Amino acid sequence: MIESKFGIKYINNIRCYKVDLNKRKYFLEYSSPQYMKIDDFQILNQSWLGLMEELFNYLIDKHHLSKEHLLEFSVDWSGKHIFSKDKLTNFDRGPLINDLFYNVNQSSTHLQWIIQDLLMYLGEDINHIELYVKIPTYKEDKEIISHYLNLYKKSLKIFLKRNLAYDMDYIKQFMSHLTKIDKVFNTYFNHQVSMLLLDNKHSYSMYKSKFLVKLNKIDKLANLKEKIKSILDDLTLFYAYIEENNHIIK
Repeated sequence: MIESKFGIKYINNIRCYKVDLNKRKYFLEYSSPQYMKIDDFQILNQSWLGLMEELFNYLIDKHHLSKEHLLEFSVDWSGKHIFSKDKLTNFDRGPLINDLFYNVNQSSTHLQWIIQDLLMYLGEDINHIELYVKIPTYKEDKEIISHYLNLYKKSLKIFLKRNLAYDMDYIKQFMSHLTKIDKVFNTYFNHQVSMLLLDNKHSYSMYKSKFLVKLNKIDKLANLKEKIKSILDDLTLFYAYIEENNHIIK
């Protein structure tokens, strides 16, 4: 299955990827963590900074870390120290439970590397630590995008027929219009691939609202705006169904 091939796991209806902590990953720009487990401690923080604060405090408590031990820690890729006794311009996060401040003014990729380096510095068995992240759709493998787009299109057709009682001719037109809408959508939000591949109802609603604002400024689409809005409203119902039932229709 494609999930096992690419290390995919759905967490709160969000497609996530397992990070191999034995390797340096370079695809994590604009990523967000969704789940981390170390020992029996679970972190469900969706920001790198929030996750790191929870993780640092857990490790300090677990290992009874002294300030000096953490102050000696530096990352191998820059040689810079991460922890400080004082709150400085770059060391502006904290204080942690041992009163240290820390420097996380880095990219998403480097924040994950800091986690990786600290775990190894403390002798943690990283083979037994789970970290799942969400990455932007445009950075996903083409095989994954094709697989899920086809899966969601199939599910949408079933939803339109079964739940909204549309006939097959209308559904065919609907899907054709959606393909055209996606092309316009992608010109405004080129980090997304399709309105069918947004994370959840909340994410879809946010993009839908922004998209409609932009469409209202295009005069040549004036005659199509109501039709487009109708299609997008049906997609709102589709996302709501998926979220309420915690699965797509097969």
